[in-house]
Amino acid sequence: MTGPVNLVPFEIGKPLWSSNDRLHWTKVPAGLKGARFTQFDSQYKGVTEFVVESSGTVFLAVTSRWGSGGNHSGGWTEELTSKEAFLKQGWSEISPLHETSDEIGHQHQWILYSRDCQTGEHFRLRTEKYCAPILFQVAR
Repeated sequence: MTGPVNLVPFEIGKPLWSSNDRLHWTKVPAGLKGARFTQFDSQYKGVTEFVVESSGTVFLAVTSRWGSGGNHSGGWTEELTSKEAFLKQGWSEISPLHETSDEIGHQHQWILYSRDCQTGEHFRLRTEKYCAPILFQVAR
C-alpha cells in the first residue's frame, strides 16, 4: 500500500474511513470475524494500489457501483477497472458486505472478492469515482 493507511478490526460500527464516521459497517459475516481492513483516511481516495508481499489469498471489497459514484469530470474514468476486467484478472466474488449511513438512512453495498496472488504482484484498482477498494487481512 502507498500513502497513509490504518489496518483496523472489521467490527460492527467501525467507520469505513478515519475522517468520516457517518458510514460504518453494519454486518460481519461469520468467516470474517477477527479480520482487519484498510481504513483509508478519506472516502475520496478513489484508487487502491498495493504490492503482494507474500503469496496467498488476497481479499478485497469493492462497491457495487462499478463505474459510477459521481460525475465524469476529473479524468478518473480513464483509470477505471471494469467488473468484467476485474473478474478476468482472477478475482472471485465471495460475499456481500454492508455499510450504512445513519444520517440519511440508506445502505450502500460492498462485495468481498478473493484472488490467489503471488509475491511481487502489483495492483492499481479504481472501480468508481471516490470509494477505493478496501483490502482485508483475514485471520487464519
